[in-house]
Amino acid sequence: MYAASPPHSAGTGHTPKTISVSSATRAAHRSTAIVPATAQTAMPPTTDYPWAGLTYQNGGDQWGMAYGQCVSYTAWMIYQNNGGDQRAPYLGDNGWFPTDGRSKSPVTYNWGNAGDWNVSAAHAGFIVNSTPAIGSIAQWVNGGDRGAFTIGHVAYVTAVNSDGSIDLAQYNLREDSKFSTLLMPPGGATDTSNGHGPFFVSWPDHFLHVHDGGLSHTTPGTYKVTGTDGSLAVQAQPHIKNVVDHVAEGSSQSVLCQTIRGDQVDGRVHNGEPFTTWDQRSDGYWVYDWYTNTPTIGSDGYSPGMPHCPGG
Repeated sequence: MYAASPPHSAGTGHTPKTISVSSATRAAHRSTAIVPATAQTAMPPTTDYPWAGLTYQNGGDQWGMAYGQCVSYTAWMIYQNNGGDQRAPYLGDNGWFPTDGRSKSPVTYNWGNAGDWNVSAAHAGFIVNSTPAIGSIAQWVNGGDRGAFTIGHVAYVTAVNSDGSIDLAQYNLREDSKFSTLLMPPGGATDTSNGHGPFFVSWPDHFLHVHDGGLSHTTPGTYKVTGTDGSLAVQAQPHIKNVVDHVAEGSSQSVLCQTIRGDQVDGRVHNGEPFTTWDQRSDGYWVYDWYTNTPTIGSDGYSPGMPHCPGG
């Protein structure tokens, strides 16, 4: 199911795959024109990585990247950048892969380890520079972060803030195959995610602009939970059986966008059709729109004026 043996397609912490490119070639490729991006209306969700909980010991995806590694997670985010909207039946689904995965994410085994991605992205025609953007890929080269990233690291930029800091979402920063986020000022930041001790992370060496051109930060709206029997399930995806939390009746929810591609819940219908509208919260998780006080949906299934999540 994957092109590379897992240890050779890891992010940080596993055997590197060597790609030799001269520094002059690297510099020349930074000026290559970017492949046009598919327009989006909101940043993709960052918490629905299909292979959450798996590690390189379980195998890898069909982009040739080992499960639970920074490169596999980032390839998934690039897939969403480019309009990919297929979702695994459940998180941690070993062997699942979107049928349009290879067409919507240019990543392949030949991109190598994370430390090689600046060269590989440039070869593929994408801009590589020092300017972060929402949806771009933060990258540290082989030996980056003062030698801490032996074979590099990649992370997904979720925000570029007015003070010059950036927000990152990533897997395997601490070589634990786990998800984490990090707010990083220009001078770098100290990570203590997932119970680990302090670890300083320097500013990225590059930013790779792979189908990030149409993304924008949507200002969330605040809506209340209403009509429940006391609480509403919060899901990792807009589908049932992915519960991560419950929120109380009357509580406020910060909502970024809506999708009409979710599950029907409790047999709810609207105008004779199954009600499949879900709201993505600002933390990336989902709630069923029927039980929120967002504006009543129109004939297209969306609340008037509500941004549409990537993929609809």
